Amino acid sequence: MINPTKITDPEQLRRLATHSIQRLEEDAASISEQMLRSSGWLTAALFAINGGGTLAVLNAIERLDQPGWSACVFLGGILFAMLNAVLIQHITSAKAIPVDSLLWFWREVELTGAMPTDYDKLAQPLKRLAKWDWTAPLAGWISGLLFLSGSVVLGMDLASPPPKLMLRCALLQDDMVKPHPVYADSRELFEALKCIPR
Repeated sequence: MINPTKITDPEQLRRLATHSIQRLEEDAASISEQMLRSSGWLTAALFAINGGGTLAVLNAIERLDQPGWSACVFLGGILFAMLNAVLIQHITSAKAIPVDSLLWFWREVELTGAMPTDYDKLAQPLKRLAKWDWTAPLAGWISGLLFLSGSVVLGMDLASPPPKLMLRCALLQDDMVKPHPVYADSRELFEALKCIPR
């Protein structure tokens, strides 16, 4: 990249300023639009899948031995989805002021043909913010991994029903096969609990 502080010719500085203004305006518009659009979609998707996982746990709570584990993992996924959105919004808005300052700087160069001495100082905030660009995608990846982990935990818990449920299902099945069942709704309860016949 060209170091603008080394250029002394006013015409070259004006051309560089025009080019820099155009690039900054295009980059600022496209990056903000892409980031906000993709972050909205991504956050909604991560929030929905982890929320769906939490609802699945609540829906099958009677069939689970320890529903708290998978529910906590899914809730963690929801929190990281929200953190992803907050980080993207924060980083995008934090970049707006330094980009605006650089635009004003280059407009001054374009008008005067002279390079002010504070270019490096103006570019520093963007360089500092760029070091944190990895945080939002990391939060999104963690949210996705928490969904997968919660699904595995929930699946393993569903695969091995709790002993209390197995005993209840066995009692209901024994009651159903009696000529005179004790409970009139034992078949409905057996089906509602999704018991597997022995």
